Amino acid sequence: MKRDRSSVPEETLRTLLRQKRIEKGYSQLKLSLLLDNTRTFVSKYESGERYLTFTEVLLICQVLGVDPVEITECINKKLIHYEY
Repeated sequence: MKRDRSSVPEETLRTLLRQKRIEKGYSQLKLSLLLDNTRTFVSKYESGERYLTFTEVLLICQVLGVDPVEITECINKKLIHYEY
């Protein structure tokens, strides 16, 4: 399967992680510090310029206090209406 930054799953993941960050009241800088990474790391994955690995998603979820299953379920709901 070829990855596409503009695909529904990729856009949904980025949107959900950005929403969770904002709900926590974290700036991109605050989240990056908690992840022991740079602000540009957060900026690039939120904008779609950079893909996240599975383990990066898990770490971001952990820092944000989000259950990765919740993220997966939200993406699955979007995929029901998505045609490949």
